[in-house]
Amino acid sequence: MNPLAQSKLRKRFDPGLLLTLLLTLFIVIPWLSNPGLPRAHDVEHHVFRAAEMKRSWQHSLFFPSWGEGTYWGYGSPIFHFYASLTYYLTSLSHAIFRLSAADSLRWLAALSLLACSGGMYQFCRRRSGRLGAVIAGLAYVYSPYIMYAELYWRAAYPEFFALAMFPLILWRVDELRDRATPLNFLLLVLLQAALINMHNLMGLLLPGIALTWVVFEMAIQRLNREASGLNWRDWAPALLTMGLGFLAAASYWLPLFMESNSVRLGTSNLAHHGRHFLQAHQLLGLPWSLNENGWLFPHNTLSLGLAQVTLVLTGLVAGAWLYVRGYRPRHPQTFLGGAFFVLLALALLLLIHPRS
Repeated sequence: MNPLAQSKLRKRFDPGLLLTLLLTLFIVIPWLSNPGLPRAHDVEHHVFRAAEMKRSWQHSLFFPSWGEGTYWGYGSPIFHFYASLTYYLTSLSHAIFRLSAADSLRWLAALSLLACSGGMYQFCRRRSGRLGAVIAGLAYVYSPYIMYAELYWRAAYPEFFALAMFPLILWRVDELRDRATPLNFLLLVLLQAALINMHNLMGLLLPGIALTWVVFEMAIQRLNREASGLNWRDWAPALLTMGLGFLAAASYWLPLFMESNSVRLGTSNLAHHGRHFLQAHQLLGLPWSLNENGWLFPHNTLSLGLAQVTLVLTGLVAGAWLYVRGYRPRHPQTFLGGAFFVLLALALLLLIHPRS
């Protein structure tokens, strides 16, 4: 290999990213070591839908709206009103690797775990350095909600896949702000459209958070450009790209809104979100406990995580100390991003609490 190629390879090699992905294998390997999927709330729904999509592909119907085998053979417009990118990906894995519906979901979940930690590392690296990025990536993927609730308790696989794509979108938004190249532009459009097509609720919430973050940093930089040291106009391509990504997903959300009066959309009383608020001691408690048979109790799967809370408190104290010492002008992106996500976390925690 010539010296120029070796130099380029060394520049592209990131030991922090490699370390983050290797430490994520402590979740990935146990997940893949057992066949099938764990017995959880929504497993049967997603396996059945993946199998139904695969059957449609076998009949050369590659963009189905109607699931013929659903509801005991009566059928339903499940693929028309539910974000179905998950089932397109499982059908693609069957077509290429001949995986079953369950195995397709299992391997897609394993790759999504790596995307959680790797994507968060890439997003935080330029703002917090390699060490901070490693901590952020591991804190995200090892959070109780992602590691336990999404995979082993709720089995909300489309929602989990959407959460895996979210840090990738934040990373590409930052990349587009720094380098508005056609490739970065196209990647962000595709990621935004894919996220909207991945899960109904997360397709609204997560792009909304990303958009709010972009507008927040634009506003701060516009009002206080000298202190931030950044140009607010650099965010304009990101706003345009996120808008184009929303339009690119119109084949899903436009029929959903225009034809929603033709079906009954809603949840049962048992699944009503008002029944699932959490008290402060649940949010701050340990995530899991075991009974004498080794089964996991589901009552605390939504805790924030002891390590995550400790890291947040440590970060707040360290951030305040660095702010007093005058580090903010030298690292404006770190402080702006930190301020936004702290405020966002407080707002979301308030919405989880019954007082909201």
